Amino acid sequence: MTSQSNSDGSSQSVTRFDRAAVFVNERAGGGKARDYSPSLNRSSRARNFDTDSNDADSKELESLAKEAIQGGERLLFAVGGDGTLQGLVNAAYGHDVVLGVIPAGGGNDFARA
Repeated sequence: MTSQSNSDGSSQSVTRFDRAAVFVNERAGGGKARDYSPSLNRSSRARNFDTDSNDADSKELESLAKEAIQGGERLLFAVGGDGTLQGLVNAAYGHDVVLGVIPAGGGNDFARA
């Protein structure tokens, strides 16, 4: 955790991450989620940001995410739709982690809300 100064002179604690676990549901959105993977990997490498990418359907995702959390991951992304995000949320429940979503599903109701 680091401190960051605000424009009014106050400071706030900011957590900076240098790695993330990314869970890609390759079937989400008719394959749209799979199409994001190369771009995400390039962007991460360009910023010296380490990603551990996991291809999983929504059934596998929850157990893979739990393993990642138990292994020390604190920043997790779901690339897919609402079902993909639900698996990640279920795995993260009760843990001190940060979740992100890259909407690539058919409905993406959560991301649109």
